[in-house]
Amino acid sequence: MAVLVECLVKYSEAKRVTSRDALGAYLAAAGFDLREDEVDALVRGLAALAPKSVYTDERVVALNATPSALYQEIRSSLDEFDSDLVSQYRATVPVGAK
Repeated sequence: MAVLVECLVKYSEAKRVTSRDALGAYLAAAGFDLREDEVDALVRGLAALAPKSVYTDERVVALNATPSALYQEIRSSLDEFDSDLVSQYRATVPVGAK
């Protein structure tokens, strides 16, 4: 997840949205060999956990918050689920990111 957020932050700082194709290319360059449908699933999952912080449609993804606010929204969303189900995932969400 951190690499995905890193890409969104990079493009957000440039005041432009990230196309899903560019996101896939960025992840590939970072060593993640993902199919297009896998990239789409990551984006949908991130947007589902943080709907206020992430904007997405069929072609673009944009970060609408700081990484810290994004991670806080994700942690808050995960708090809604049984801790036994999400504890391992929640442990991967950075705390205090800038």
